[in-house]
Amino acid sequence: MSDYADDIRKFSLVRLTADRQEFRDAIVGFNAVLADIQNEIDRRFSNAGKLALDTAGKDYGTITREVENGYKIKADIKQTVKWDGAALQAIAADMTWEKIQHWFKIDFSVPEAKFKAIEPGPFRKAIEKARTTKLSPIKITLSDPES
Repeated sequence: MSDYADDIRKFSLVRLTADRQEFRDAIVGFNAVLADIQNEIDRRFSNAGKLALDTAGKDYGTITREVENGYKIKADIKQTVKWDGAALQAIAADMTWEKIQHWFKIDFSVPEAKFKAIEPGPFRKAIEKARTTKLSPIKITLSDPES
């Protein structure tokens, strides 16, 4: 543990909130500098990365190349696939349930607002058996008297 972590247990709320704000401000500044540095790295090497992927015959993926003085870049383009749910449903309409389960990911859920609107009765009881809730860990937010 650092000396600061040892000492923090003795800090007043005034000191805790002041230090928290000071570190938040510093982080914002550091993140801005890091973003500027990353933007410059991207500016210098994005074309080389795209060219390396293209030369390797890849539209997406990851490739590593040496650029200068032993420095290497890793170029990474991710592919995101979005399926047309209505078109897939139309295709599945002519298939057996067994084939549908084989080829498609089927995920049933009930929006919470709709669940809350279900009247008491057998349907609600059946739905409740399929419902699991998970609580997040407690989050404490300390605000100083001026906020």
